[in-house]
Amino acid sequence: MPHGTSGLRAAVVRRTIDAGAPLMPYTGTTGFDGDSLKIAADAERGGLFEAWRIVRAEYRTVLLAMGVGLVLALSVGLFKAPMFTSRCELVIESPNGDFLGTRSISPVADDPASEGGLTDVQTQLRVIQSDQLIDRVIAKLESQGKLGPLELEATHRSFASRLLMRPKLTANERAYRIHKYVASHLGVRQVGPTRAVDISFSFPDPAFAALLCNTMASEYIAYNTEARWAMSERTGEGLSRRLEEVRAHLKESQKNLQDYAQRSGLLFGPPVPGTSEETDVSENRLTELQSELSGAEAARMAAESRLKTAESSGAESVAEVVNDDSLRDLQAKITELQRQKADLLTIYTPEHEKVQRVQAQLTPLQNALEQHRSRIMARIKSDYSSAVKHEELLQSAYRQQVSVVTDKHNKAIQYGIFKHQVDSDEKLYESMLEQVNRASVASAAGSSNIQIFSGAQPPLRPDSSGLITYSFGGLFFGFLAGSAWVFTRSAANRTFHSPGQSAVQVQLRELGVIPRHSLSSNKAFARLLRSTDSGGEPALMAYRANQAELAGFAERSGMVAESFRMLLASIMFGEEGGKTPQVLAVTSANPREGKTTVLCNLAVAMAEIRKRVLVIDADLRRPRLHDVFDLPNERGLANMLESPSDEVALQAMTKRTFVGGVDVLPSGTSSGSSEASLFYSPSLAKIVQTARKQYDVVLIDTPPCLHLADARVIGKVSDAVILVTRAGHTTWTEGRAVAQNFTEDGTRILGTVLNDLKQSVGAYSYVTEA
Repeated sequence: MPHGTSGLRAAVVRRTIDAGAPLMPYTGTTGFDGDSLKIAADAERGGLFEAWRIVRAEYRTVLLAMGVGLVLALSVGLFKAPMFTSRCELVIESPNGDFLGTRSISPVADDPASEGGLTDVQTQLRVIQSDQLIDRVIAKLESQGKLGPLELEATHRSFASRLLMRPKLTANERAYRIHKYVASHLGVRQVGPTRAVDISFSFPDPAFAALLCNTMASEYIAYNTEARWAMSERTGEGLSRRLEEVRAHLKESQKNLQDYAQRSGLLFGPPVPGTSEETDVSENRLTELQSELSGAEAARMAAESRLKTAESSGAESVAEVVNDDSLRDLQAKITELQRQKADLLTIYTPEHEKVQRVQAQLTPLQNALEQHRSRIMARIKSDYSSAVKHEELLQSAYRQQVSVVTDKHNKAIQYGIFKHQVDSDEKLYESMLEQVNRASVASAAGSSNIQIFSGAQPPLRPDSSGLITYSFGGLFFGFLAGSAWVFTRSAANRTFHSPGQSAVQVQLRELGVIPRHSLSSNKAFARLLRSTDSGGEPALMAYRANQAELAGFAERSGMVAESFRMLLASIMFGEEGGKTPQVLAVTSANPREGKTTVLCNLAVAMAEIRKRVLVIDADLRRPRLHDVFDLPNERGLANMLESPSDEVALQAMTKRTFVGGVDVLPSGTSSGSSEASLFYSPSLAKIVQTARKQYDVVLIDTPPCLHLADARVIGKVSDAVILVTRAGHTTWTEGRAVAQNFTEDGTRILGTVLNDLKQSVGAYSYVTEA
C-alpha cells in the first residue's frame, strides 16, 4: 500500500480487537408497530413543536423577512407627515331622574344601570363615536369656514391618481372621505372605572386637532341637551292633548249633574259640619220621627229582623243558632260522617256494611240537630209575637215617612253618581295641569349632566409612538410573511428532510440519523497501523482522513461516530428475542445518497465491539470500497461469481484493512459477463453462506435499487436490507417505490437511515471532540 502523503499526520495504532463468536442467521422480527408510530409522528408534526422546528431551521429567512418588514415600516413612518394628538376630557355625571318632579312623566328611566352607572358611560361613548355626531361636527366646522385643513388632508389625490388622470372626487365621495378620516383618527375611551371620558384626535396640524376635539365636546353636549329638550317637548305635547280631552270630559260631567238635579227637583240643605256632603230636608224629617220612635221601633224591628232572617234564610243564619257551641259540634260531627260516607260510596254500594254503619251514626246526629234548631226557632217566634202588637202601632207612620224618603233617596243615588264623576274629572284635570306645567319648565331649563373637565390644547410635540408602532408592525408582519414562506416551502418539500419522516411517509422504522460530515484541514491525519502481514513491524498506511466514508474511524469521539453507534444500537437491540440480522444489504434509491458511507462507518462501529466484519462491494458498475480502504481491485466478487466458489477462494479474495476487525471483498473485474446477470449465479448464495461461517457480520454494498435490479437480487440472500436516504435529496415517492419493490419480493427491510442531515452543533453539544 502507499505510504503517507503531505498534510497528513500519522499515529501508531495496534490492532487489539479480537474476533468474537459468529452470529446466528437472522430469523427474528422487529416488533415495529408502524401504525402506532405514524399516529405519534402525525401528532408531533401537527403541533406547535413541528412549527417551531421549521421556523428554527429557517430562522435566517424569518429574520431576513423581519428585517425587510422593519425597513419598509420605518421608511413609511419617516416619509409620512408627523401626527399631533390633542385631547380633551369630559365628565358625564349621573342624571337627576326626578329633576323638577318629572320622573313620573319621563318616558325613559334616567337612573344609570348597574355597576355605579358605568354601563351608561359606555353607552355615551358609542354616542360620541356615532356617525350622526361626526356629521354634526363636520357641518359645524364647515359653517364656520374652518374645514379646509381637514378637507385637504382627507381628500388629497395621490401621485399615482394624478398620473393616471383619474377623475376628481364627487361631492358624495369627498364627504365620505372626510367622514371616514375623522372616524379613523378619533379616539374615545373611558378613563378607568370613572365617569371621565377622554376624546382625542390626531392630525398633522396641532391647532386643528385641538379645534376638532373642542368642537366634538361642545357638539356632544349640545346634542345631549337637544335630545333631552326634544323628549321633554314631546312629553309636554302629549300631556297637553290629553289635558284638553280631560277638560272637555269635565265640562260634560258638570252639565249632566246640573240637568239631573233640575229634572229630579232635589232640594239640599247646608252641608253637615266637618264634611262637604249636602243634606236633604225629607231625610231631616225622617230623622226626627225616628228619634221620637226609636225605642219602640228598635225593639219591634229587632224582633222582626230575627224572625224574617230565620224564615227567609233558614235557622242556620240566626245568631242564636250560629253562636250555639253545641250546634257547631253536632254540625262538625255530621260533616265528618258525611265525608266518610262519600269516601266509602266511591268504593262500596249503599248496602255495604261499612256504609250502613256510618249511616247509622249519621241519622241520630241529624235528628238531634234538627230538634235543637226547632227549639231555637220556637223561642224566636215567641219573641216576635210579643212585639207584633207594638209593631202595628208604629207601622203606619213609618211607612208613610219611608215612602217619602225612599223616593228622594233613589233620586239622590243617581245624583251621587253624577257628582262622583264630576269630582274624579276635576282631580284628574288638576293633576295633569300640574304635570304639563312641570314639563314646560323642564324643557325651558335646558339642563345637561355633561361638563368639559379639561379643554383641548394644541400639542407641542408630534406623537412619538408612530415610529414605534410602525416598527413593531413591520417586525410582526415580516415575521408572519417569513413564517408563511418557510411553512409553504416546507409543505412543498417532498424529500426526507427531518427525523421521523420515514416512519410516517414510508412506514419503515428509522434506525438512525447521520449528520453532515465536514472535516477541517487541521483535522486531517494519517494513522500508523500494524498490518497483519508485516511480520509484527509497523507499516505506514496512508489514510485520507477527510473522507466521509471513514469519519467514524477518524473521529472516534465525534458526533458522526456517535451517530453510527446509535445506528448500531438500533440494529442490535431493536429486535424481538435478542436476535440480530447477520447479513445486511445496504442500498439507496439513487446514486450519491451515502450508502457506501453508511456501510463503511457501520463496519467500523461493529469492529469497535469486537465483531468480525466482512464488507462486500457488490456495486460492480461503480465500485468504491477498494478506494476507501486503499486496496487493490484486480480480483474479487465478480471473479467468484463467474467461477465455482468455496471457502478457500473466499479467504483468498478478501483483504485485510487498516481498521482492525474489518475485511473487504472487493468487486473485482468480470471477464465480459453482464454485471446484472452475475448476481443470478448460484455462487452468490454460496459466497454468502461461506461468509456467514467465517464472520460475525456481513455488510453488502449494493447499487442503487430504484432503477437497477441488483439490490433486489442481493436482498434475497440477505437477512434484511437497510435503506439509506439523503436529507433533502431522496423523495418520499422514491422511498415508497423502493419499499414496495422489496415488499413484493418478500425481502424484509430492517429500516432506514437518514444521511447527510444538516444539523446545528448545539444538538450535539454533549459530544466532545477527540
